[in-house]
Amino acid sequence: MLKTLSSVAGLSKQPNLKIDDNRGQDLGIRYLSFPLSNDSESLKFQSRVMRLKSLIRRAVRLRITNVWTAIYTALHGPFQGSKPPAKHIKIDDEESQYDDDSLYSQHQSSLYTMWHILSSPISAPFITLVSLIILIILITCIVHLVYKPPTLIIRMLQHHNQNVIFHVPLLSSQRVVALTIDDAPSSETGKILDLLKAHNAKATFFVIGSQVAEHPGVVERIHAEGHELGNHAWTDDPSFKLPLTELSRQIREVEALLPPNENGMKYFRPGSGWFNAKMQRTVEALGYRLALGSVYPHDPQIHKPKWNARHVLSMVKPGSVVIMHDRRSYSAEQLGLILQGFEKDETRKWTADSLGGLLALAEKQNRLV
Repeated sequence: MLKTLSSVAGLSKQPNLKIDDNRGQDLGIRYLSFPLSNDSESLKFQSRVMRLKSLIRRAVRLRITNVWTAIYTALHGPFQGSKPPAKHIKIDDEESQYDDDSLYSQHQSSLYTMWHILSSPISAPFITLVSLIILIILITCIVHLVYKPPTLIIRMLQHHNQNVIFHVPLLSSQRVVALTIDDAPSSETGKILDLLKAHNAKATFFVIGSQVAEHPGVVERIHAEGHELGNHAWTDDPSFKLPLTELSRQIREVEALLPPNENGMKYFRPGSGWFNAKMQRTVEALGYRLALGSVYPHDPQIHKPKWNARHVLSMVKPGSVVIMHDRRSYSAEQLGLILQGFEKDETRKWTADSLGGLLALAEKQNRLV
């Protein structure tokens, strides 16, 4: 850099310029001295030296040398050893000395600082904390996807399982949803039927065969009041764990207890909601259609009727299939809050129908289109 600055100042060919190597060097700048004289040539030379001094001061103020320090650090690693000894830059007797701290600070660069941070050892508690935060974020995302699945996921499930009912596509102006109620009949079913009648709503009840004898006459009332009946197997167990022969037997036994729906539709909802391709083929061979849903407040696990009602009201869209449960002490209260929410805004009122009613509306809509 000195050679460049000397050329700019016009000093490269001056015979009187002396370079003193014994005074030390730093930043590419050497101790400069020259004889003083009053003749015109010496004055001209002194003027050029002063220009050089000005350029050197400006380079130091702007810390131009940090560029070369940063490149060296990136290529060869950080400076080794202890802090360099105090040095100073002096042009003439009037130049002030640079103290050790000021000069050393000029050697620091942003690249060196970043290299130091990245190369520093990370403590075990820090790694544990970061891992815990990442785990919490992942669990939160999974819970959110299960509790409030995005519409895109529901549509993908429906697209890849055309014969399984998740959601029934409707026009945005068709504010109709299907109400489905699992685990019927029970001591709460009568209250649920009263609420549906009061709000002029329809639903599809999925019946557990082992509970029919315990509540005589309830299944007949469901059918008589215009609601649909669906098959929910004989016991309240995860259906995917049952051998296919056992599952077929249970479906047939429950079917024998249910009056047929007026539209001739037969629905099966597997216990726990999980199914596979083999189960689907078995169910379809018996003349049933798998029915799941798109809005599920997880009311068997969450015993908060107001919370569950808010969840349903926040998730429903035209063509949604709502999954709720009978047999809980809060089942009727929960349904009542949902039905009230459907009717709260007269201009944006929701209609609650059965699965068959929703499918018939979609079929009619497709014919019109």
